[in-house]
Amino acid sequence: MHGTVCKNAEMFDVYGDKAAVPVVSFVVKDYGKPGSPSIEPLTMQVHFRKDVGILILPDLVKGREVNVYGSIVQKSFVTSANEFRTKVYMIAEYIEFLGRGSGVREAVV
Repeated sequence: MHGTVCKNAEMFDVYGDKAAVPVVSFVVKDYGKPGSPSIEPLTMQVHFRKDVGILILPDLVKGREVNVYGSIVQKSFVTSANEFRTKVYMIAEYIEFLGRGSGVREAVV
């Protein structure tokens, strides 16, 4: 996905079987192919679960252009008000920083 960070990244811990796993979460807007932007951009929440997340957190700011590579996940759940909900988000494996900011950088496994 190629797009622009539209909400500054946040970090939180997800608790698994053994220990807490740090997750960097941010929102990207994808306007479609260059030269032929779509009318409605795709807005997607992205989670990055690598240890390097703490290092790239300052670079994931609103307006930053990125390429994000990973898998799209859909989770369904029932809220405490007994309402059925579905959440779709991306789990990033690789983030490439483009354009604005402190130069082109990459974050990988």
